[in-house]
Amino acid sequence: MDLERADSDPALPIYMQEARCIATPFEDRLRLSGTLQLTGLDMDLDRVRAMATLEAGKRTLRGIDRDRVKDVWRGIRPCAPDGLPIIGRTSGIDNVVFATGHAMKGLHLAPATAHLVADVLTGRQPKQDLRPFSPDRFRLL
Repeated sequence: MDLERADSDPALPIYMQEARCIATPFEDRLRLSGTLQLTGLDMDLDRVRAMATLEAGKRTLRGIDRDRVKDVWRGIRPCAPDGLPIIGRTSGIDNVVFATGHAMKGLHLAPATAHLVADVLTGRQPKQDLRPFSPDRFRLL
């Protein structure tokens, strides 16, 4: 959820591990986020989960309250059916390299994924076996 900016907001992103919430300051707002709900393409908003995110922010940060809420939003996370990221080329398409499906670990896995994609793009042998992450694993036989 996005909150109106306040002087008491943090200047840097804060990961509140116990609350499983992240506060990200922007120029014009403070974003509280940190929940993953597997619902397919259902874009209905779960207000209980949204309020839990606000409460997590209130427990950790000063000046967080419901009156500051500007927007509550949700989006679709790139999750593969088997839970593994999708990294590498697919058969028959030479000019596409996939690097997606990291779910909530995209930021954490970005450096390793970047090295793997660089290897694929430059023709080097990746240090990690990419077969488990191949986009072709979803092809029908």
